[in-house]
Amino acid sequence: MTQRTLVCFPPNPFSGNYYRPLMALLAIDRRVVALDYPGLGQSDPSATWRTVGDLAEIMIDAIESARLTDEHHQSIDVCGYHTGAMVAAEVAIRRPDLVRRVVLIGVPYFADPAENDAELQSVMQDRPLPTELAALESSWRFTITDRHPDVVLERAYDNFLESAAAWRARAPVYRALHGYAAADRAVVITQPALVLNPHGGLKTHTRAYAQLIQDVTLVELPHLSYGVFDVAA
Repeated sequence: MTQRTLVCFPPNPFSGNYYRPLMALLAIDRRVVALDYPGLGQSDPSATWRTVGDLAEIMIDAIESARLTDEHHQSIDVCGYHTGAMVAAEVAIRRPDLVRRVVLIGVPYFADPAENDAELQSVMQDRPLPTELAALESSWRFTITDRHPDVVLERAYDNFLESAAAWRARAPVYRALHGYAAADRAVVITQPALVLNPHGGLKTHTRAYAQLIQDVTLVELPHLSYGVFDVAA
């Protein structure tokens, strides 16, 4: 491989499978790896972590255990979308020796505590497994019924199945995001960061987060309002 390994962190409640379209495009001259959070995808559940920092340490351990660096490239690049943007940022902050560059997309940065509560309080609560099909209706609508016309049914169905499978595992990730001091941490990112800003519901949030980073390039994507990896990859 002529380029450094790219490690991708997915948006909750999805697994690394979310990046499959991107990985197929980029894995030509570089290795591309997408990691699962505990309890999501193929990863075992774990009750030993509580914060984004804890999650970042688990991801760092996975990166080092998988030996994703070598004698030619002793650092990696990281990419994160939505929830994964905060995980990618924290990995970069904790290990500047390991991470060369950072790509952040659609960042859920809620500077206003009231908005942070409004966005996350309902999804960060533990929920018992559903006993009625109606409980999955909103996820079905989001991933399948109301999907962008460019998203093929197979991709939409995969997303629905992953969302349903993460019924219990999603809440801890959202709780970690709710308690994350995003502004305080963003200012200590030292690596060059590329922030991609689709013009969806997080347009202003992503832009505000980018302004906190020392060495940042912000790229506006006004033609994209839907998930980047569903439509644009």
